[in-house]
Formats: sequence, structure tokens, C-alpha cells
Amino acid sequence: MIDDLMSIGKIAKKSGLEISTIRYYEQKGLIPSPIRSPSGYRKFKPETISRLRFIVRAKDLGFTLSEIAEILALKNPLNSNTCVAVKHKMEEKANEIESKIQDLRLLKEALLKLAVSCNGSYPMDECPILDALNTRD
Repeated sequence: MIDDLMSIGKIAKKSGLEISTIRYYEQKGLIPSPIRSPSGYRKFKPETISRLRFIVRAKDLGFTLSEIAEILALKNPLNSNTCVAVKHKMEEKANEIESKIQDLRLLKEALLKLAVSCNGSYPMDECPILDALNTRD
């Protein structure tokens, strides 16, 4: 058992994360606290690598660390939830992203409308884009 434990440097190398990131995730409770060697060094179980990879993939999908903590809590084998709870979290995130996409489309349309308002030949002090940005509707 003790021979299976890994240093934070080895965990960082195998997970592709910085040591400071691993410490941060530990501090936030996203990974279990490691065993401390007699000299105080962190010694992690090998399963920590898959947990860290899970966190990275969830972040890549747009989940915040607090949302990831909620998902990890659902994953706990002592929890009686079925995977429907996780499915619900995925659907919520997809809906949130769709809403952001709509907001970004509106922003894009507003920017293009501003760009069309200028043919680029005005002196800077007469620029219709700058005038529009100075005007509050």
C-alpha cells in the first residue's frame, strides 16, 4: 500500500497539471487529502490521477469547480442517486451554454451593426462607431 503512493510531483507529471493546481484542488476538497509522510510530504493514491483527469474534462465542458464538486458528490458510492442526477446536471449546463450562445449572437449583431454604420473614411472625431459608443440609449 505505502509503495503505491505517489509524490505530488509524480501526480502532476502523470496528470499534466501544475503542482499548484493540485494543491488548489486539494484545498477546495475536489481530491482527497493525501497521506503525509513522516517528513511531511504529500503522498497520493494512484486513483488521484483519474480524479484529476475527471476534473479537467469537466472543466473543459464548462463546469465550474463548485459544479464539479456537486457532480463528484453525486459520484460518491455512498450516495443513493442514480445517474439521472448527473444527466440533469449535464442538461442544465447545456441549457446554460445555449443561453450564452444566444447572448453572444446578440452581441455579434450589435457589433456588426456598429461596423456597418461606418465606411471608414470619417475623421476620428466624427467616427459614427465612437459616437454610438458614447451615446447611451
